[in-house]
Amino acid sequence: MPASQIDRRQFLIHSGSVLGAGLLAPGVASAIAAASQPSPRDVTFFIASDTHYGLSQIEDNEKLNKDAIQILNHLAGAAFPNQEFGTVPEPRAVLVPGDLTDSSKPENFRGFAKLIVGPHVDGYVDDFPINGANGGRGGKPGTAHQLKYPVIESFGNHDIRNNHDDSHKITRTVIDGIIARNKQSNLKRDFCPDHLHSAWDWDDVRFINVNLYPGGPGDARDSLSFLKTDLAKNVGKSRRPVVIIQHYGFDEFSRESRWWTDAQRSVYHDTIKSFNVVAIFSGHQHWADRVMWNDIPDYILPRAQGDNGTDGVYAVRMMDRKMIVAHRRLSGVWDNVWTRDLPARVEA
Repeated sequence: MPASQIDRRQFLIHSGSVLGAGLLAPGVASAIAAASQPSPRDVTFFIASDTHYGLSQIEDNEKLNKDAIQILNHLAGAAFPNQEFGTVPEPRAVLVPGDLTDSSKPENFRGFAKLIVGPHVDGYVDDFPINGANGGRGGKPGTAHQLKYPVIESFGNHDIRNNHDDSHKITRTVIDGIIARNKQSNLKRDFCPDHLHSAWDWDDVRFINVNLYPGGPGDARDSLSFLKTDLAKNVGKSRRPVVIIQHYGFDEFSRESRWWTDAQRSVYHDTIKSFNVVAIFSGHQHWADRVMWNDIPDYILPRAQGDNGTDGVYAVRMMDRKMIVAHRRLSGVWDNVWTRDLPARVEA
């Protein structure tokens, strides 16, 4: 077998006999060295947040969300603003960190008939099919405004309001909708028992979606317990990079006690401080920003039509020793760009 084709298993078989003889066949030594090297890390994903379907749904908000989807659908192949990151690859998925709807009503989530009769007005699930619309997988194939990539979503504070169905029974439209969509997802993930919180591997990076914020019973729905268990089981002492997705972040607005408290953030930090958390992605504030929390960067997403003069989505690429978070405006130009060093990939 040519040395260039040897893999690790073949090497173990090969070396057992060759080393016993005290010699290596020509070229095998270099192949052994190559086979023992960890494969490079290359993870790309996009993020859009706070879609707020139901907020001026018939007027501008729906259009702006569709404009953001067009940016996401056509972003791969564009040159990153920093040349060392090359062109934007196709993403593994699009993350949506909360406030999918404005008031968690069924018509916000699933769409509704305009004025009861007439054309259907789209809701969140129309525009963000869970497995993407590419190739007719999910949603309505051929609809130009649909996101073509798979989706991993969180719920936000606007998504947790209870409603009443036609029989006056209390419903959890968005929460139950996310659970149902998670069960339909083609992406390989680990879930909490009710399929709400999730975690997964992209290369050696562990991603954990804690939804609203990492907390206990109540609105957070025991996401902190899920986070603790997953870190212990799937990260341990490996020092592999960890990325956390949540709705509330660490900007001044998100730190108000009506959302979550200093005590909850302290427990959160105690939970993750011994792990290599390289990024947190959050929404809620509605404008693009990055804040540092205990030396961990929190990258805050704008809305499609954000506040503070910002709008748009993020493209993220995590490579072997570096990472970029690049903010793409709805106008099609790059805006904020953040980079950081990462440790090289180490095989478990």
